[in-house]
Amino acid sequence: MKMPAHLWIGAPSELALKTISFLQKELCDSACESCTTCTQIARKQHHSTIWLAPEKQYTLDQLAVIFDTIAFTLDADQKCFFIIQHADFLTPVCANALLKPLEETPAGYHFILLAQQSERILPTIRSRCITKSDAQAKTPEHD
Repeated sequence: MKMPAHLWIGAPSELALKTISFLQKELCDSACESCTTCTQIARKQHHSTIWLAPEKQYTLDQLAVIFDTIAFTLDADQKCFFIIQHADFLTPVCANALLKPLEETPAGYHFILLAQQSERILPTIRSRCITKSDAQAKTPEHD
């Protein structure tokens, strides 16, 4: 079983591009990069993606959209991705609030946590994610 949570470590600009490419492959039949779906993903405006970024550090109010959204059951063919940019800015309170959704993610929901420093991510969060650093991201995946 694939874990729905991913933790990607690297430079924010590179991670944003990697995330957009990943989402285009997940949500577009051909990952063409030019259709309406791919364009919306590139603009961070696609209805199946929710991009979060903190002003300084995350607050529970900023994460409320996650808890409110996962309360709804998705249809079997639907997907929803939460992209938590600067996940290394999660406070311990915020990180702990994410533990249950990361561990018991409802069907169709996926988490992508983006961070520069893995050591700033609580071990309990890291243990619930598939972690890849920039160095690993450049090697081909073998699933």
